[in-house]
Amino acid sequence: MQKIAERVYIETVYRGGNVGCILTEQGPVLVDTPLLPRDARHWRDQLEGLTSLPILFVINTDYREEHILGNAFFDAPVVAHELAWEHVSGYGDAFWQQVVNLLEPIDVEAAAEIDQFKLPLPQITFTERMILYKGEPEVRLIHLGGHTPATIAVYLPDDQILFTGDNVMLDTLPVLTQADTRQWLQALTAIRKMRVKKLVPGHGPPCDTTATQPLSKYIRLIRAQVRRHFQAGRSKSELTGLTVDLVDAYPIPQAGREGLRLRIRSNLDRVYDEIKIQQRRKT
Repeated sequence: MQKIAERVYIETVYRGGNVGCILTEQGPVLVDTPLLPRDARHWRDQLEGLTSLPILFVINTDYREEHILGNAFFDAPVVAHELAWEHVSGYGDAFWQQVVNLLEPIDVEAAAEIDQFKLPLPQITFTERMILYKGEPEVRLIHLGGHTPATIAVYLPDDQILFTGDNVMLDTLPVLTQADTRQWLQALTAIRKMRVKKLVPGHGPPCDTTATQPLSKYIRLIRAQVRRHFQAGRSKSELTGLTVDLVDAYPIPQAGREGLRLRIRSNLDRVYDEIKIQQRRKT
């Protein structure tokens, strides 16, 4: 656990992404929860050492499993964007099978435990902005979209700290499969304009806003290459040649390069669909 401000703690070592805890005067507010049950229990134990006050809220920065599965281990209302509620409320057998398929190669015991999960729905939702004020510090929720339609940021204006969710990822290739890449670029621009001293990304260590630049560059590059491909009359199935060009386009440690080509191809397919829809709207 890292203490990054007087009342703000984060954990960056869990499988699936970063989590945070904001100690307001009336109790803790969590930002996302761990993917794996053992990590959720570990995080819960760590939090018990910080305060005896009950957890007030769990904020989810989007609706993907790596941010929400651990909600089942915390007895607190979930706060999320209204689109997150729409997705989570629709999760059925296909979603849970996807989760099992994700977890089995990582943790067989975790995959087996999925049958016992009762995933709480978001109980408090918003559209554009929300302020949670339970004494200091003030917690602002801002809808940015981008990585997913429901992606939000959590901003602490007093400390100038921003939890970005997966709109900012370090040391791992961004996942564009549910993204609106134009909106994502706008979100990154908005983040750079905010009064922020420290970013807590969805993946990777705390950073400052300059860390958003490589991601913006990567998204612009992939959009430009796919647009040229589309305008040349090539099909989605012919995107394979672009995969090789993009392998080294985003800084990733060697240890995180497993499955890189497959993820790049998924990203290309998503952007191709975006460009195709945009072109149709123009005609």
